[in-house]
Amino acid sequence: MADEAVRLSAGEELSVGAVHPRRTAFELRQCAVSRVPDAGGAGLLDAVHESERLDRVRACVHLLDTGPLGDGGLPGSDAGGRRRDRARQGRRGHDAHGGARRVLRWLHDELDRRSHRPIPRGANRPLDLQLVFLVRIVRCAGADRVRVQGCAVGERLPLSRPLADGLRDQDAHPDAHRAFRRRQARADNRRRAALHVAAQTRDPGGIRALSALLPRVVAHRTAVAARRPAGADPDLVRALDRHGRSSARLDDESALTLRRSIVLALAAVLLAVPAAAQQRRARRPAPPPAPAPAARRPIAAAVIPTPRSVLGFEPGDDRKLVEWPVLVRYFEALAKASDRVDYRELGKTTLGAPFIALVISSPQNLKRLDYYRQLNANLADPRTFRTSRAARDALQAGKTIVLITSSVHSTEVGGHLSPVALAYRLATDTGATTRAILDNVILWLVPSLNPDGVTIVAKWYNRTLGTTAEGTAPPELYHHYAGHDNNRDWYAFTQVETRLTVDSLYNVWHPQIVHDIHQMDANGARLFLPPYLDPVEPNVDPLLIDGVNALGSAMAWELAGQGKTGISINSTYDAWTPARAYQHYHGGVRILSETASADLATPVDIPFDRLQARARGYNPRERSWNFTNPWRGGRWSLRDIVSYQTEGAYALLVHAARERERWLANFFNVETHAVRGWREWPYAYVIPARQDSVALSAMLGILRRGGVEIRTALQSFSLQGQRHAAGTYVIVLRQPYAAFAKTLLEVQHYPDRRQYPGGPPERPYDVTAHTLPLLMGVTAIAANDSLRVPLSAPITPRIVSPVPPLHETDLEPAVRIGLYKSYDATIDEGWTRWVFDTWKVPYTSLVDSVVRAGKLRDQFDVIILPDQRPSEILEGLPPRYPAPYAGGIGPDGSDALRQFVTDGGTLIALNEASRFAIQALLLPVRNVLEAISDEDFYAPGSIFRLELDTSHAVARGMPREAVGWFQGGPAFEVLDSTVTHVIGRWPEDPTRVLLSGWVLHPERIAGKAAILDVQQGTGHVILFGIRPQYRGQSIASYPLLFNSLRLK
Repeated sequence: MADEAVRLSAGEELSVGAVHPRRTAFELRQCAVSRVPDAGGAGLLDAVHESERLDRVRACVHLLDTGPLGDGGLPGSDAGGRRRDRARQGRRGHDAHGGARRVLRWLHDELDRRSHRPIPRGANRPLDLQLVFLVRIVRCAGADRVRVQGCAVGERLPLSRPLADGLRDQDAHPDAHRAFRRRQARADNRRRAALHVAAQTRDPGGIRALSALLPRVVAHRTAVAARRPAGADPDLVRALDRHGRSSARLDDESALTLRRSIVLALAAVLLAVPAAAQQRRARRPAPPPAPAPAARRPIAAAVIPTPRSVLGFEPGDDRKLVEWPVLVRYFEALAKASDRVDYRELGKTTLGAPFIALVISSPQNLKRLDYYRQLNANLADPRTFRTSRAARDALQAGKTIVLITSSVHSTEVGGHLSPVALAYRLATDTGATTRAILDNVILWLVPSLNPDGVTIVAKWYNRTLGTTAEGTAPPELYHHYAGHDNNRDWYAFTQVETRLTVDSLYNVWHPQIVHDIHQMDANGARLFLPPYLDPVEPNVDPLLIDGVNALGSAMAWELAGQGKTGISINSTYDAWTPARAYQHYHGGVRILSETASADLATPVDIPFDRLQARARGYNPRERSWNFTNPWRGGRWSLRDIVSYQTEGAYALLVHAARERERWLANFFNVETHAVRGWREWPYAYVIPARQDSVALSAMLGILRRGGVEIRTALQSFSLQGQRHAAGTYVIVLRQPYAAFAKTLLEVQHYPDRRQYPGGPPERPYDVTAHTLPLLMGVTAIAANDSLRVPLSAPITPRIVSPVPPLHETDLEPAVRIGLYKSYDATIDEGWTRWVFDTWKVPYTSLVDSVVRAGKLRDQFDVIILPDQRPSEILEGLPPRYPAPYAGGIGPDGSDALRQFVTDGGTLIALNEASRFAIQALLLPVRNVLEAISDEDFYAPGSIFRLELDTSHAVARGMPREAVGWFQGGPAFEVLDSTVTHVIGRWPEDPTRVLLSGWVLHPERIAGKAAILDVQQGTGHVILFGIRPQYRGQSIASYPLLFNSLRLK
């Protein structure tokens, strides 16, 4: 490839300092040579002979211009060259018998064994070919002058050996191939093996190294370089087309053959570069010269491992799951082999497993990660730009940052494997679409937000495979503390995994798009994608909701175009709570996908008539605007799940790449809105510094981790008639993450939504309140107008550690606490353990068999029953589970608990477990909400006002008016006041019951008891109609639980 005349004599080495200035060749040269500082002087050919310089070239070469495509994706007879060149081709163009068009049809047939009609010229359609570089060699301006014109075609072509051999056998010069097999060749054909001859005679640093790349060469004809034909070296290049492109014969055939062979070899090197660039190569020093040609070996390319090579199966195979260490090994191997993937360990999980992330992008982007990280951080805070031009430059240069998270809920096992399939596809695919993703997107992929759970579920599944328990959930929480609530932790940050993700990814990379991969029940839609249902939390920027709606709909449309059915949008899931949507308050969109489940990795058969007849927002059996093509029922397997999930994620990445500028501009606009402030919002929140230090530290720590700027007043000031001292905390709502602060500090007013006018309530997907000052017992005052007081720069609040509530002394020995742990695992048990571990409360877990065995008073002073339905406590898991997991505490356990209390023990029942205690111990208490319908009373996770009798030991040290988290619990009516003491009750005035959230018909519980102490024998039963330790957030009501542990 040269832009100047080159004269070659036999054995003379070709040195190329430039390429022909046609667009394709020029841009290729600019990419390949300009980024290799020492390549220009010696020529590109010399540069690629040294391994270090070769690596740099391979990392730079990308095809920038595919040019117009002719029939079948190959250049037509009029493509390339000037008019006089095309005239010279005559009937020997691609329309000629046996030409490249026929070759292409042969290649297509090899893929799927059926013929293809030629693709019309200019058609914008994907091709079935792997990345191919077609080089046409033409003669011009004399016998000793050459130029190369090229074009890129194709997508995916696994070229088989029979096909490659067949094409080679069609060549007109088989003696050239026999020369490679050391057979005697006729004199008039030996010249066509000139490259082979040169390879044996040149010095080690010369052209000889190209023999490994071009073992069979046919001079002076079209050459097609296909990536890795079956059974060949990864960089092998084969000559496929039998037709030449020159219309003249040369007098000096030997010199011309050598000249053509060298040029073809140079083309082969350039062609091998794009394929080789997809594979990671470790930089090595240039090897020393070999003593003899036989000692030379081809450059070894790192082979990208397939999932099967590490996992032992394809992602999606029936009844196949692996534990987390196996998945980690695959991701490590993938990152080691691919220059598109980097592996990062962010820390350790709750149980000590590696918590990892992959960053996937083009090799060029990965080399500049720090640059793009800082650029995106600037976009996340528009105050960092001094001029509008600097902002425009950042928008032009930036990449779309996408975070994909998976497998937070570990029984949703498609999420174990879909990241494997997606990462492998992005690491190996050479198609134009994937290249566009890699060039325009920086993807952070978290294969599992709960690695511990991956192992728990996989181990249980493999243990029960082939038994009646196959496909069941494990008899323990799949997150050590939070269970399913680990995806409700995105503002409280109680769990290690949440903090690692927020600290290492969200707050560092500020993604424009977050895609959270989940699964749902099997008897509805096959896939949910946004738009979300109403209501949307009011502090989310409208532009983000527009982005959610557009992206979710685009993904659904793309998957529907692939023939996937059963896709619902605008159904099932709302966007109210920040507990599941951190990025909605940090400038980006959250795209939730929910795919229908199987029985873990075991396929299920679901007839159409067994699908739900009604679901939230749609009917799974009927076509509607948001459910356009219902699934017709049948077999549903893990492979279906993985397919829906990976194709959905890929569609998201395609959109993120194609609309890069829009995503960055909208991200910047959202943050600009936040910095300027919203007119209807308060100016700031004022938080007095003299409050409960632990609760205040916890709340300020949440805000600080969420990126909120916290300042202090430098002087005293007045607000709403109250004087505040210097040092008071002030959060100004004119900052990038003001929405996060506002939604957590204000009171929630969930809208009254009904299934139809006057009908039952429309259930929210999660709870309706998240007011941290109420939950934590901290005062926060909204300041509607600007404060006339100087403020400090943003500060980091001090951390105050909890003080253990129980103290062992000589007079008060340690309380022996037993915490009931059902095999029908309940999330509230996990949260209770987390609170006790955090506050250093000692306890022992009690399983069903221990409770049934009796003699509990000999072992424990206090037994706690976490929030759980009475039937689950009594009956436990079904008989299909193996021993000892099947069955609950049963009648024997109920009797043992009654005897424990009679003998002087304290039984604490939380929320719904109080209903069990009332029934099992025959307590003189009635639940006024028993069998009440949602139409008569409904409170789906709200904060109520609680009036306490502070003279009772359980309420000692508490204010007379406190808060209680109400979520599906009982409300008590006392039947025998001689043995029952009311510790806390709801207000008599129904309008004063609700503090934050939603409640229907509060008059049903007005004046009723919320916390009771019932004496039985010499012991006590403490009944809570609330969750005093709700999700580790309700610090304000912790003392009620801790005081109960000390009750005598």
